Amino acid sequence: MKKMKKILVLTIVCSMLTSLGGCSKRETKSLAASLESQCVSQESQDNSYLRDRETKTKKIAEEDQAARDAEARRQAQEEAEKRNQAQRQAQAEAEKRNQAQRHAQAEAEKRNQTQRHAQQKKAEISSENKNKSATVYIAPTGKRWHYLPKCAGKNATATTIAKAESLNLTPCKKCAK
Repeated sequence: MKKMKKILVLTIVCSMLTSLGGCSKRETKSLAASLESQCVSQESQDNSYLRDRETKTKKIAEEDQAARDAEARRQAQEEAEKRNQAQRQAQAEAEKRNQAQRHAQAEAEKRNQTQRHAQQKKAEISSENKNKSATVYIAPTGKRWHYLPKCAGKNATATTIAKAESLNLTPCKKCAK
């Protein structure tokens, strides 16, 4: 459309020059051809500029899209890493809780075993108390009888509960409970 307008304007200018007698028809045609070739050249340059501009605009848009895509991938990776880290931390905490629970169970089992052992010992002692012929130890100057020779001392002598009680000795509060 622009080309047509330029050609029309050039034709009018050439006609005016011819009618005014400023130049011949040949000169007018030559001038018109020259102006037309300049218009075509200018239009070609304009089209080239527009194509270049369009190409640059597309390239910029593609680069912007690529940058947005890269940023979205980076954010997705960061979020995935945060989720993985949170999951690892939760697993570590769960493992700590499990380990603490296992430790507590082991401690409870130890206490239960100690209590069972103490109850067994008491039962043995109580059955021995019933059995007056059980061996006990007495110190030469002591007022008590003992189940354990170490508790009675270095110079302890072995005897029976019946003999110890006949000497008015009482059970040791430590080993003969």
